Order: sequence, then structure tokens, then C-alpha cells
Amino acid sequence: MAALALLMRFRPMAIARATSARTVLAIWLLGVLCILAGLHCKSALLITAGASLESATRCLASMVVGLSCLALSPRDVTIGATGACLISCILEGASPLLPFEAGTLAFLAFPLLMYALVARPTRALIARISAGEAPAQIALTQPSTVVPFGSQLFFCLLLFQMSYGFALTFGEIGRIPLGTELACVPLLVLFVAALASRQPLNLDGIFRLTLLFIIAGFLALGLPVSSDGALVNTLLMVANGFYTVLFWITLVDLGRRNEAGAPSVIAWGLAINAIGVILGANLGRAADHIGAHSAVAISTVSAAIVLFFVFYLLFIARTLSFCETIAQVESRHVIAAPRTSDTEQLCARAARQFQLTPRELDVLTLLAKGRNGPFIQEELCISYNTVKAHVKHIYQKMDVHTQQELIDLVESFE
Repeated sequence: MAALALLMRFRPMAIARATSARTVLAIWLLGVLCILAGLHCKSALLITAGASLESATRCLASMVVGLSCLALSPRDVTIGATGACLISCILEGASPLLPFEAGTLAFLAFPLLMYALVARPTRALIARISAGEAPAQIALTQPSTVVPFGSQLFFCLLLFQMSYGFALTFGEIGRIPLGTELACVPLLVLFVAALASRQPLNLDGIFRLTLLFIIAGFLALGLPVSSDGALVNTLLMVANGFYTVLFWITLVDLGRRNEAGAPSVIAWGLAINAIGVILGANLGRAADHIGAHSAVAISTVSAAIVLFFVFYLLFIARTLSFCETIAQVESRHVIAAPRTSDTEQLCARAARQFQLTPRELDVLTLLAKGRNGPFIQEELCISYNTVKAHVKHIYQKMDVHTQQELIDLVESFE
């Protein structure tokens, strides 16, 4: 998914191919065959390969679901996200009651069913995005319309998902995670609150709730009563329920502001989820191993993890606000044509005023004429990264954030 996210950033037509019914069905069918063959031959390698393919199908289906939510109002997205998380939590708690064959069939069929429900409504949107301009090119002249993949927001999501991976493996019995049925109760409260409110739930409030339960879970790790992992996992699973709601509302809000960049943002978020689960699962198994040998050592691990989260909250994420991060992402807008024919002279005046270099003046002139990134690259025979660097420096020196602001500023020199 990380590779797909990067590809869609530069080649939007990749979304149509990756989410086509033929591609999704082929990956799903291959995954099913690998799992069935692995179960028949008792091959861990085949089962792992099949599970990976099924995970890829689930991610592609989830991406299409996320795109389908762009047409919903923020309140509807909030209700849908909390309701879906609640239903998922209930189904996970009930899954051990099903016979093995029925549970396996439900696991395999669910992503395909999810895709089938939303594929048709999103077909026109996906076609429009595929035929449009690449998000990376849009970001050249309108950088405020995208959130960088290295944003603090995505790093925060990675840390939160690591706690979920930890909960999946800490205290597991025979590679089976501990049951955490009580995790549904806080989600039910959140769902009722979403239904009762006329406004979308506050994302920063959900962020703080998630962080609170994560810290509580890792604090419980060092308590004697948590030796079986039940309390730790319950608290972390509650945090994961809140996190999942936060995750989907955030990505849909970002996608709604920049439709062209929505597929890559959602795909990157799903990739972050997968990486976080893998890292957290390994950390959980390591904590299990340490706890089996020394109660003091596991208390030390607990203190170290809590200290890290407190450090992160106080010194790294102290200014992080999901609401403000989303609000700072501007919707893509159509550039108004310059109202003057004397653009070169006006740009020369602006260049002297803001001390631009000769090459920056060349780029400024094309930007002031309403040209986009690909045109500037071809006209000046320079690379994408060179254009990106020049535009960044020009915007900084002129204290503007969008191409339209730049055009308006240049015209003010008339």
C-alpha cells in the first residue's frame, strides 16, 4: 500500500487499475487458493502468503470505502465511522462462537462483500481522479492542498496503531489474541454521542481519549494484576476503537478537501496502519518474553513505554491538533487568469522587492501567468524537484501560500 500511495501521488491513473473489479477479484481469489492449499498441506508459508493477499484485498476495498465517504457530510461520516467500528468490535467478540469453517468463510468473504457494496457508487469519482492532474503536480503550485506523507499527523497514527499491534500479541495463547469484549462499551457510548450531536465529534477530543487509554494500558502493563494481559489488552483495544474512528474521519476530511489526493492519502494511512501493527506485534511478543522471565523487567518496560508517550505528548506533539491540521489543508481552487498583459514587468518589480534570484524570477513569471508544474518543467527544462524547490523559496520570500495569492500580489505592483 505504501508503494501504491507513492505511485498514485505521481500517476493518478493507477487508482483505476488498482481498484478495478478484475484486480481486486484476482488478488482475492489467489489469496483464497493459497489459504485453502496451506490448510490442506499444513503449510505455514502458503497460509502466510494467502493472508497477505487477503490483507491487500481488504486494504483496496477499504480505500474504495473511504473514497465513497467523500460524498457524505462530516456528521454522517462520524456516525458511519463510529457505527462501523462498534459493529466490527461486536463481530470480533462473537467470532470465537462460530465454527472454524464458518469463521474462515466470513473472514474471506467480508472484503469482497465490502468492495461490492461501494464499487459502483465510486466508479465516476475514480474515473475523474484518474483522468485528472497528479497530486504531486498540484502540490507544486498549491502546496497547501496536500498533507506531506512525513507529517506529524501520520507519525501519530503510526504510534497509535503500534499499541493495537501490541494488544494483539501480548498475553496471546497459541497465537490467538485475548478476548476483549468490554472494549465495545466505550465505542457504544461514542456512537450514541455521535447520534445525539448535531455536529461532528471533535477530533482532538477523540485524539486525547485515544492517548489516555494507550497510556493507561501501558501503565497497567507493570501492575501485578496484569500478568495475564487481560487488563492491558482491554484498555489498548478501547484505544484502538477510538483510534479507528479518528483515523477514518481524518482521512475522509483530508480527501474531501483535495479529491485528487484522496486515494494516495487513504492508501498511505492504510500502509501506516499495517506497519504499525507489525511493529507493535513484535513489541508485544518481546514484552511477553521479558515478562516470562522477570516481573521487574516488565515493569521497567512499562515505565519506558509510558515515559516515551509522555515525552512525545509534551515535546513533539504538544502543538499537534487534528482539527487545525485538517483546517490548514486548503481545497483545490481554479486559478483566475491574470488581469494584466504586463506580467513580466510586474514580476521583475516583485523580484527586486523580494530579492528573488534570476531563476526564481523565471519561475515566478510562469506562475503569475497561471501556469502549472508540468508546463514550468517543460518550458524551463528543469526537473520536478527543482521546480518544487524554486516554488517553495518563492512562496517563502513573498509570504504567500497559494498560486492565486501570488498572482494577486504580483498584480498589486501595477
